[in-house]
Amino acid sequence: MAIPSRQIGWSTKSNLLWQISNQLERLTGVMGRNIPATTTTTTTIAPFINSIVISNGSYTAANGTYTRSTSSEAFTKTGGNGSIFFSGDAWYIFNTGVGNVAKNTSELGTGTWVAWAPGNSSGITAVYSY
Repeated sequence: MAIPSRQIGWSTKSNLLWQISNQLERLTGVMGRNIPATTTTTTTIAPFINSIVISNGSYTAANGTYTRSTSSEAFTKTGGNGSIFFSGDAWYIFNTGVGNVAKNTSELGTGTWVAWAPGNSSGITAVYSY
């Protein structure tokens, strides 16, 4: 609602009230136009797993330590011919001598490694390092 123009002949009280009303209108008008929209974004980052130690697997050639440097690359078996990689909907333990040996359909760092053809390594224990 706009404040009317100040009139000649108003009392001191009316002039003072007009000044206060005018200042309030300017303040609320300035503040009302300059209120920035606030957006809060929360990003959750999964912990970076840089090493997995596979042990107790029935296909012993796949047991060992697998490492990687970045989250976008596969794990490579230290001192051996194998890797752990993600494809489609699962993580796979792969051995160059036989092929896939186990599969994990859970988020990396959780779940159970199950035997997967052709290597079919069962009984796997995995220890994840962050």
